[in-house]
This record gives sequence, structure tokens and C-alpha cells, in this order.
Amino acid sequence: MQSIRKLFLLIIFFGANLLGGLAHAEKILVLNLYGGFMQPNSNLKAGLESDGHQVSVVVDSYPTTLATVAQDSVNGYDQVWIYMNDAAPTRVAQRDGLKQSIIEYLNGGGRVYLQSEVGCCNAAAIFIRDLLTTVVKPSSVLANFDHSVIDGGGQALINNAVAGAYGGEGLCRAVSTSAYRETSGVRTQNQIVTSTDKLESTVAAFFPENDLNAGAGRLVVLGDINFYGPGFGAAMPVENLALARMFANILQGRQVISTCPLAEADAFTVYNLGAVMQTTSVLLNDQENRFNATAATVSNVTMTRVGNVLNSSGVAELGIDLISSTGGIAVQPSVLNGTYKLTYRICQKSSTQSCVVSVASILVQGPTAKAVPDDFSATPFFTSIGGVSESVLANDNINGIAASSQNAVVTQQSGWPAEISINGEGVISVMPNTAAGDYALTYQICMPPPRSQICDAAIATLAVRAIIVQAANDDYSSAPILSSSGGTLPSVLINDTTNGVPASVVNVHVTSTGAWPSGIKISAEGVITVSGGTPAGKYSLNYQLCSLADPTACSIASVTMDVEAEAVPSGPTSVPSLQQSAVVTLSLIVSLVGMRRLRRRRH
Repeated sequence: MQSIRKLFLLIIFFGANLLGGLAHAEKILVLNLYGGFMQPNSNLKAGLESDGHQVSVVVDSYPTTLATVAQDSVNGYDQVWIYMNDAAPTRVAQRDGLKQSIIEYLNGGGRVYLQSEVGCCNAAAIFIRDLLTTVVKPSSVLANFDHSVIDGGGQALINNAVAGAYGGEGLCRAVSTSAYRETSGVRTQNQIVTSTDKLESTVAAFFPENDLNAGAGRLVVLGDINFYGPGFGAAMPVENLALARMFANILQGRQVISTCPLAEADAFTVYNLGAVMQTTSVLLNDQENRFNATAATVSNVTMTRVGNVLNSSGVAELGIDLISSTGGIAVQPSVLNGTYKLTYRICQKSSTQSCVVSVASILVQGPTAKAVPDDFSATPFFTSIGGVSESVLANDNINGIAASSQNAVVTQQSGWPAEISINGEGVISVMPNTAAGDYALTYQICMPPPRSQICDAAIATLAVRAIIVQAANDDYSSAPILSSSGGTLPSVLINDTTNGVPASVVNVHVTSTGAWPSGIKISAEGVITVSGGTPAGKYSLNYQLCSLADPTACSIASVTMDVEAEAVPSGPTSVPSLQQSAVVTLSLIVSLVGMRRLRRRRH
């Protein structure tokens, strides 16, 4: 009987532990310290408890110490959540004591969530600033740390990998807010919530163990987001409760991977042509899971319209609706011109709780033709040869679609000279012998019948230029060439031009003209070559330049040069006289006789 009783007690004990809590459950102490608008919503306790945690709430009472709480496995708390809105001068000592107690609690491995009021109570902001300066490593909090008031509203969005790892599915929706106190000046990797109004402002920051000076504990600091809505008893929005659950997961180190979709804003323009119009899909810039950038399609998300489609005055328009099967937006022909807003929600098909909302803007216009001015003057036409332009339709449109001969009728308006015309393709033709000048010509595009009254006009600017080739005379006689060896002279193009641009092989053709000796040639580059053996003399030869763009535009110039024979020494050759020759001969005889007598004496 005794053994049965022990077994019964064991069953009760283990059953209570299995049914009464989850493996990830923690004990959380919520301190509402004169919270005012900062006090936790009444739904917070129930929401965290629904996630398995045990939550105790203490109102307007400073704890004597938190240091032993984290170390007390029976009565202690794993997490302490503090909502600070106390600026009373009579409680300065209590606030200082709490700050020291939090430091000791973190050093002992405790986890803290800390939130302050918006603008009423700077003492609360100073409290957080001083605490972070003490417990967080300088490398994690930058020198420009700020906890100041930011006016304005908007939404705080989960934006980084920390939120993605701990947030779960509930973070898919933006957090509602009306104003907040920022917590900026922290590293990007420490940010977990930022403002969509001021993207540089951090709303919530997370500091894990390795960012704390003691190397222990975890800390989440939140600027005032007014999570819980106006009024103390207002129900906590689902997305705000999900954010609170994320903070609990972060402090605990419990990963609950987020798989939120992403819906980006869309802008469409449709043209009312008397039939139902349809936009492309709103999903083209959306994602089924923004944490791994999976594209959203009709196969992995569902789409629904949220509320009525509204015009710019806030009046409902029933002629515009979302096509849930394609993601397109249908616009009935009865819809008047104007701008409309359609709010839509996409949800993951794998989890109906993972949803996001976005807005599509639809601009409805009547049928339109848009002609845009063209400037072809950078590539001029030439009077002698004429030519054709690119199509003026290249930058025009009909109902937002590129204009072409298939959807636009092109006509020239008054003021066009007879030598210039435009065809149905929008190509301008300039006939040869068109007078040189600058032309600004008006053309018109119209929709085909039955909407041929829908037209627009624009100006096409073009330039017609006469080609002027100028060949200048060259004189190289100061540098004569020897007839025996020949040589080359510099290019005659050096001082020639075509329409003011230096002449070269890229814009002119060079030829000799008139009679040139067979030993003297001119190249395409204008270089003159004189062959060896060319008769000596002074030469004056003509050459011709013609434009490559217009072979009829030519100019003739002369080149003067000297070809000289080999140089001959000056003066007569000296020949010895008879008397001089006799003296030389007599000297030689005397010398020979003397040499013979000398040899005989030696013998």
C-alpha cells in the first residue's frame, strides 16, 4: 500500500511538470515602476504565459535587490522586465539602487528587458543611458549613443538576423506605434527593431553576453514604441504581443525561426480604352520568405484585398479589385481618371499566421499620345548628299506603350521645306542640295481610328551643313632633296582642314592632280616621296583633297620642292710645271748615287 502511494505521488509530481509547463518555460518578473503610458498591457502576462512562461507582475514597488533573484532556483526569476516611467525626485535613491541591482543581476547571469517613457520623464532616459554606459562594452555602443525623443509616427519593423532567428511567425506584421524614444548609436548587429519613419533610428537593441563587460547576462533595451496602444486597458495587438514573445525568446536564447513574407508597395498606370484593364501582378516585387528571399507566387502565398479601394478623397471605388488568382488588379472602364489606393494582404500558404500588408497605387488615365522632342543636330546632314535620321518615335508612346507605325499615325506639320520629309515610321529624310542651316520641325503623332483625335506634337531639331574642304599651299624648298638618294617630305595635310577640323585619312581623300614626274608620288596620308635618280630641279606640283563624306567637296593646293644634284668641288686642279718636274727628278738621281757610295765604303 505504501509503495502504491509513492507511485501515485510520483505520477502526480511528474504529471504536474509535464502538463504545467513547457521545456522552454522561464520565470519572468515584470516590474511596472510607475509606468503610466509605459505600463505593460494587461494582455502581456497572459500572452507570455500562453507561451509557457510563468509571469509575476509587481506594480510601483522597487525591489530591494535583484542580485540573488537570478541565483535562486526556487524563488528566483530567469528574466526581469522593467517598465520605467518614474521621474519623482523623492525616489532618486530607489532608482539608483535599482540600477546597481540590475548591474549585479546581469553580472550573475540574469536577463533584463528595459523600456522607458517617451518625453515626459528624462530621468528614465538618463537611467537607461547611465546603465548602458556601465554594463555594455564601448565597442558595442557607439560614442553617439542617443535615447532622445523622436516625434512622429510610423511603424517599427523587424529588420535583421537576430529577429529572424528568435521572432517566429508572429513578426510578419509591422508593429503599430504613434511615437517613440529612440535607442540609437549602437552597432548594426545589435539592432533588432528600427523605425520606418527614420531608418537611421534604432528602436530596440539587444546586447548578448559577449557584449556585456561582465561576460554574463543578456539585455534588451527598448525606446518607447507605445506598444500597447493608447489607454491602459487597450487590447494588445497581435503583432505587438508577438514582438514581446520575441524579446522573451531572445533573452532566453530560444530560437524560433521567422519565415515572414515581404510585401513591397506597388505603383501602376492604366489607360482607359473603354474595356477592362488589368495590371501586372503585385507579387512581382514581393517575397514569400524575406529571410531567405524566396519569391512570392500564387503557388506559395494567398492574396486578399483589405478594405475598400479608395480614391484621393478617401471615397470607395468599387470598380477596382484585386484578382487573387493572378495578383493583377482589374480596373473597370467606368472608373474615372485619378489615383486610387488598394491595400492587400499576402499570407504564406504554409502558415496562415504569416501575413503582411502592403498598398498598391493605381493611376487611371484616359487614352494618351505622348510625343517627346528629338535633337539630331549632333549628327548633321550634308547639303550635297542628304540622308535619313533615326525614327522620332523612339522616345514617344501611346498609352504608355512605345509608339510605332502599328499604334501611331505620324504627320509633319507646317513649316517643313520641300527637301525634308517624314514617313510613317517616323524617319526624317533630307534630300541632296538641301540648303544648309538649322531646322526645328514640328511633327504630330495620333492614335489610329476611332481615337484619331488623341494626338500630341513635338519638335525634331536637325542640322544641314555644307562641307568645306580647305587645302593650303606648302613650300618645302628650304629643305631640298638630293637627286641621287631621294627622300620624303612631311605630309601636306598638316595645314589642311575640312569644316574647320584638321584633315586626315579619316575625313579626306588625297590625290595628285596635273602632271607629276614619275619619280615623285603622294600617299593617302599626304606624304610626298622622291625616288633616287629624279632629275634635279625646282618642282611645283598640285594635289587635291576631297571629303570622304561628300566626294564632290574638294580643294586643290600646290606643293613646292627642290631636287638637287650631287655637290662638285670648286676651282681648277693643280698640275706641276716642267721646271718643277726637272728639279724633282734631279733630286731623286742625287739621292740614289749617294746611297751607292755609302754601301761601297762599308764593304
